[in-house]
This record gives sequence, C-alpha cells and structure tokens, in this order.
Amino acid sequence: MPSLPPNVTKLLSKANLEDVKKYFSKIHPNVDQELIDEISKLYTQQQNRKCYIAEKYPHLKYDEIELLNELLTDEEIQSYERESGN
Repeated sequence: MPSLPPNVTKLLSKANLEDVKKYFSKIHPNVDQELIDEISKLYTQQQNRKCYIAEKYPHLKYDEIELLNELLTDEEIQSYERESGN
C-alpha cells in the first residue's frame, strides 16, 4: 500500500508536491491527472499550514491543529507573521 513519509503525516516535515502527486496517482489510478494535480496541490497547502501551526504551537494536540487549520486563512497567518516581525 502506498503511503506518504511518516514525518509528513506526523507534521514533522512539509509535504513535497511531487511526492503527494505520486501518492494520489497510486491510490487513485483511474482518476484524471488534472484532478490529481488539483487534489495534490490542496493537500500540500493544507498539510504545510498544519506543519506551520504545529511548529508555532507545539503544545497543541493533532485535533486542535486540524481545527485551527480549518479556521485560519493564509492571509491571517501572513498578517500574524508581519505583526510578529517575521
């Protein structure tokens, strides 16, 4: 069974778009490549945002990171970074 690297699924490292595309292509071989590309892009963006949240707030549990990921926008994260001087 194909899988993503454990460090990616545990939010210890960011997802690589090409690796994610390969993963989704293997588990969904009959899906159009354009759709695989779009799904992979969205997954990678979401996973990278979760990694950011996990890095900034290491005390949070996985489900709390998931919730924050759903609530926060990329614009809010960028605004936070600017206000923090990063």
